[in-house]
Amino acid sequence: MILSPAILVIEDRKRSAAHIQHSLEKLGYHNIHISTGSESKPENDSVHPDIVLMDVLLKEKNPAVRKIIHDSENREIPVVYVSTTGSGRKNGLKSGGMSDAVDTHNRRALKDAIENAVHLIETEQKLKESELRYQSILENAVIGIIVMDERGIVRDANEAVCHLTGIDRDKLTGRHCAVLARKFLKGKNLNKVLKVIQDLLLGKPIEPYPLKFNDRIIEIHSPQHAGSHGFTVIFHDITDKKQAEDRLTETATKYKKLFEIAHEGMIYINTKGQILDINNHALSILRVPRAKIIYKNYEELPFLNENTRKEIQKHFKQAMQKDRMTMNITIGDKENTGKYLECMTTRVKKKNRIEGILLTAHDITDHVRHENQIRTSLKEKEILLQEIHHRVKNNLQIISSLLHLQSFQINDEKMMESVKQSQNRIRTMAILHEQLYRADDLTRLDFEHYTRSLVRHLLNQYAFIQNRIEIRIKIKKCMIGLENAVYCGLIINELISNVFKHAFPENREGVVQVILNPLKGENGYFELKVKDNGIGIPENVDVKNTASLGLRLVRLLTEDQMQGRFEFRRTPETLFRIIFKERSSVNA
Repeated sequence: MILSPAILVIEDRKRSAAHIQHSLEKLGYHNIHISTGSESKPENDSVHPDIVLMDVLLKEKNPAVRKIIHDSENREIPVVYVSTTGSGRKNGLKSGGMSDAVDTHNRRALKDAIENAVHLIETEQKLKESELRYQSILENAVIGIIVMDERGIVRDANEAVCHLTGIDRDKLTGRHCAVLARKFLKGKNLNKVLKVIQDLLLGKPIEPYPLKFNDRIIEIHSPQHAGSHGFTVIFHDITDKKQAEDRLTETATKYKKLFEIAHEGMIYINTKGQILDINNHALSILRVPRAKIIYKNYEELPFLNENTRKEIQKHFKQAMQKDRMTMNITIGDKENTGKYLECMTTRVKKKNRIEGILLTAHDITDHVRHENQIRTSLKEKEILLQEIHHRVKNNLQIISSLLHLQSFQINDEKMMESVKQSQNRIRTMAILHEQLYRADDLTRLDFEHYTRSLVRHLLNQYAFIQNRIEIRIKIKKCMIGLENAVYCGLIINELISNVFKHAFPENREGVVQVILNPLKGENGYFELKVKDNGIGIPENVDVKNTASLGLRLVRLLTEDQMQGRFEFRRTPETLFRIIFKERSSVNA
């Protein structure tokens, strides 16, 4: 908007020029320049006026004035002809629609004429700006644009459409669109485009039409119908979009095919719990028709009992918070009972937004039932084994009792000791079977508990030593296989019995230690140590080749039965060390 237009006043009379300047200043205009319009060099060479205000009598007076008028016309500067005498000669405002020269004494008319000239300038400026914007948009547009008149003649085309079609602009402009179509198109594309052109010229709406051109797919459409101002045709390269859509369709087709032929039941559920898709395998597992499950909320499914419904609600909330999750559920109603499903859920995301979950279900009913049968069978066998251990224990106790009764008829002290040792050995095995009878695991034994029971029995057998000897059992809680437990029990029985009989004579006091530990650095190996601070074994006794049945039994059990190593040390304490491998041991 021009707030203070530059006004050039051309008047050869100074008095009249001063009068015009005074009138303009009274009207609020101050950017005023005066020219006398003489034959000499014009005074306004450095002036760039917005409006020329000129005495109408000077219009044809001299070449200098004619030059100013000519320059104004070339620069599209409006010229307002004025009369200082009020003659009202009919010359008017150039390009302004004013028919008479403006009387400078009529300030209202003068002001209106100048405002009309300013409005003309602003209108022309806006028109130029609009044309520039139009050209800028046309040339910088990524999409191709062709502008046609109401007859279908191409009036303009941008660089993008030339690039898309490979046709130069001078070959497009000035020609009818139908002529261009016949020249550059063939076959179905030509017939379709001609039909589109016909519809456009008749003012009918048209849908976007994909056109194959130079190995590219170009979509053409018109945002407006033909009329008095013609129409615009848009050319949009959709090759990449079309290829992406084709790939997406291909992927969706593959997904749908895989979804349907999968050997697992597959169900797609949105975040609200609504079932959006389900494959045939899942329908066969659930034994329901698709119509009764599709688009329904999982909570509405008829084959879920109340407990299962609550369980699935909990699992569904968890599945929405984890990328993957595995769960087992049981489904069933009056017609569909006892089905066990192993399910895995995977969250489905789109642009980091959770869309739902894909649930994969396996029918593990047969597997669970078979497992239950095996578990029941194993339980029955465990009960049977426990009963066997119980009966073996009872039989061993009977044998021990028979030996005890027999001992009453023995007068030989050595024979009596032999019978007593046999009772202890039998009792050692009886204690083991008693432990197994009460245990949950019939293949391994809690060796610490077993050892303590065994030592208590020996203390009862050698009651005379109870108040003088301290028994220290240092066994890390561990499970030992049944066979090795028997051998270790017999070894402990022999060594402890030997200590009670020989290591602490004449009421000596002392300490006996039983230690069982995993052997450091040797995976699966254990060491059993029995040591005491008694008088020790005499130097003349060869422990590994002694005639004593007990020590021979210890060595034979270690080396022959357990495939272990037997070690002996006299000082500073008497130490027996047994090293053996326990393949099935489990450290607690």
